[in-house]
Amino acid sequence: MAGIWQQFKEDVEQEWGRWNMKKETDNPIVSLNRYIKEAERETEKVSRLTDRQRRLVEEFQHEQDEAESMLDKRKQQAAVVKHYEENELYDIAAREIEQYGERVLKLASMKKEAEEQLQTLERRHQEMVYKLKDMRLKRMEWMGRENVARANHNISKLYQENGRDPESRFKEVEQYLESMEHHQQQEYEHSTFDERVARLEKRKTEAEQEKA
Repeated sequence: MAGIWQQFKEDVEQEWGRWNMKKETDNPIVSLNRYIKEAERETEKVSRLTDRQRRLVEEFQHEQDEAESMLDKRKQQAAVVKHYEENELYDIAAREIEQYGERVLKLASMKKEAEEQLQTLERRHQEMVYKLKDMRLKRMEWMGRENVARANHNISKLYQENGRDPESRFKEVEQYLESMEHHQQQEYEHSTFDERVARLEKRKTEAEQEKA
């Protein structure tokens, strides 16, 4: 497991450094996403192993409980047959008491070892979960930095295109609009002047016709 995390750290940092320094087309976030998916798969595997180990501990406990129960039963039976001096039965009970006693000790030792293994698995799984969260947070951080970098690039491109900044473009548009408005105003004034003169000429003609 440790190799995966070390490989992730080295490879992704190398990708990010090349992207910053050399401006290569490879996006380190793509590499990070790949490692996150791999880490998710590995974390899920460890989770399943942890569940299996937990069930194994429960099975050891169940077997130990049964062995202890049989040990207590044989001890009680041994006391009974000894009281009635049933030596043959007592010998059988004594042998099984020894066997069950050894089984209880063995199962207790196996259960303890399984519990320690379970604790190790649970600890490793928790570490992987934390590291996975860290990688997801790092991805979010890098996505934010990428967004800013792309925005700055687009803004720089806008300012640098054709060697002119937006202010000069706005001035050109403003001058164009002012010229158009001035032209339209002149046309309006000329049109109004012609109409007014035409009305006056019409009145003059009508007046001359009345005098005639």
